[in-house]
Amino acid sequence: MHRSLRSLSRLWLVWVALLVAFIVLRPTVFSLVFWILAIGVAAATLAQMIDAYKAATLEQETIDALRNRLFALGAIVDVEDEDDVFEWLNAQQWEDVFSALQKMPAGSRSLRQAVLTTHPRLR
Repeated sequence: MHRSLRSLSRLWLVWVALLVAFIVLRPTVFSLVFWILAIGVAAATLAQMIDAYKAATLEQETIDALRNRLFALGAIVDVEDEDDVFEWLNAQQWEDVFSALQKMPAGSRSLRQAVLTTHPRLR
């Protein structure tokens, strides 16, 4: 996640620098400087879009993997906001939750109980 934020920050800085260059230099539409800056802005924008898409895809894949792992354990997802539950914890905390779920009897694996057992601050 931190790598993605650094990458996004760099892209924003490049994009802003190019726009400031447009304002300061005021190139004419038919000049080479105009087209270099315009292509730079378009490339930075495209790079931001691709980076955002990759980050969203990775996050969705992670959520799907967690959801599949929960259902494979037969865990009862008994939390109020089922869609956001996967964003509550980081990877290590989820491993703690899965360990707690595996220790519970097969018929009574409660996600709420496992989360509260391993991370009581989330009450």
